[in-house]
Order: sequence, then C-alpha cells, then structure tokens
Amino acid sequence: MGPDELMDRHLKIERLYLINAGLDILYIGTGTYLTHLSKAREKNKDLLKGYGKSIMLQGGFLFIFDAVMYFIQHSRSTRFLETLNMDLTLGLNSFQLIIAICHKA
Repeated sequence: MGPDELMDRHLKIERLYLINAGLDILYIGTGTYLTHLSKAREKNKDLLKGYGKSIMLQGGFLFIFDAVMYFIQHSRSTRFLETLNMDLTLGLNSFQLIIAICHKA
C-alpha cells in the first residue's frame, strides 16, 4: 500500500469513529427518553426504567470508547504527516517533487 492509500484508509477509520460517537449520543438520548417515559406510565414502569438505564450505560461506554479511539487515530495521523519529508526541485524545463517517508522511533 502506498502512502496516499494508507492515509486515505486511516482517515476513513477516523471519520467512522466520529460517526459512531454521534450515534452513541443518540443511544444515550434514547435511554434518557425511556427513563423519562417510565415516570409517566404506570404500565411497564420498571421495565422502561431498567431498559433506559441499561441503554444509557451502554451508550456512555461506547461513546467513551469511540472518542478514545478517535483521538488515538488522530494522533497517529498527525505523527504520520510529520514523518513525510518533502523536497521540491525546480529546473528550467522541469520540476521534481520528492516525498520520502522516514520512520521515527
């Protein structure tokens, strides 16, 4: 895989974590709604409250997971871009762009 394709895939994964974090917020909102709904209904009150709390807990964990993974991916893409060493040479009839990838330990 070349550097361009590698970076493209990396950025797609980064965006996927952001989308998942947004969906996790909807997940938490649904749990909050079910918990709120349990206060207004006598039938299945405990069931709605339990499901609501459960969904909020799951959504909260998933949000934290996706946020941490996004920041890990983002820091890696920043480090990858720092390793690119670009050199531009101009001549009378041509130009040359050299991109070297250096691995930093």
